[in-house]
This record gives sequence, structure tokens and C-alpha cells, in this order.
Amino acid sequence: MQKRTSNRQQVINNHNYSQSRKLYLLIFGNMRNLIFILLVCATSAFAQKKNIQPSQLPEGALTFIESNFTSVALHHCMKFTEGDNVRFKAVLADDTEIDFTEDGKWKEVDGKIHSVQPTFLGQTIIAYIKQNAPGQRLLKATNLGKTIDVTLVNGQKFTFDSLGKFLK
Repeated sequence: MQKRTSNRQQVINNHNYSQSRKLYLLIFGNMRNLIFILLVCATSAFAQKKNIQPSQLPEGALTFIESNFTSVALHHCMKFTEGDNVRFKAVLADDTEIDFTEDGKWKEVDGKIHSVQPTFLGQTIIAYIKQNAPGQRLLKATNLGKTIDVTLVNGQKFTFDSLGKFLK
């Protein structure tokens, strides 16, 4: 590898190139160098994950947790940054994960392997689940903005509009 670099430098130096052209040829003269540089640049553009203190969560996220998960301690919190997009994740002591938008609105509540209390879904959705899936418990809820997807422990899935009206 060293010999190839030396030969390339000799060829470049023997030609009447400007200093900037010589530098360009040395850096980008080898396709492997170009790919490496692109990979380094692309890696730095990917998501950044950072552990944060609970107090660094948005106010809306803290209020949501305090209102709906009082019986479970907050284990740790994370902040994810992808370009201009910022989101937060709170993990409770029972491994429930709650994702929030930058302004503190819940995006997803996932009990992973156990059920979670559905109080945050509102009475209309809770009543529908009790009537149409008696005895079943909530495993995961995803707020997609205009709709809310709900998954129960037994695998049943329901979709509601943002007002709680059943869609499918």
C-alpha cells in the first residue's frame, strides 16, 4: 500500500497540476479513500442517542408519566436526535417503554412482555376494549396522529381515530 501511494505521489508531482488539484488527487485519487470519507460523513449524520435525566424530558412527557404510571418508577430516559428530528424515550422499572415527541406528546407505550394500564387512552377506547375483548389487557398503543393503534396481550389489534371512535 505504501508503494502505491508513493508512485501516485510521484506521478502527481511530475505533472504541472495546481496545488489544490494535487491535494484533490491525493485524497480522492483512490476510490477506497472516497468510500471511506463518505462513510465517515454518513455515520456522523445518523441518529445520536444520549442518556438524560428525567428532568430533561419535556414537561408534557413528565406530566404524562406522573398521571398514568404512578405505581411504576422511572428507570432511565433517553434523547434521540436525527437531524432536526428529536424524540424521547422513558423506560420504567417494569421495562415499559414510552416514546415521546419533542414537545412531550406520547407516540408509543409498549409493555414489551406485560400489560400496561390503558388510562391514557381515554374512556371511549377503554369501554370499547372492555366490551369487545373482555378480560384482555393492553400490551401496546401507538399514537399515529390521526389514529391510535392498540394491541392487546392476546394479539388482537384495534384502530381508533383520535377521538376514540373505533375504525377497525
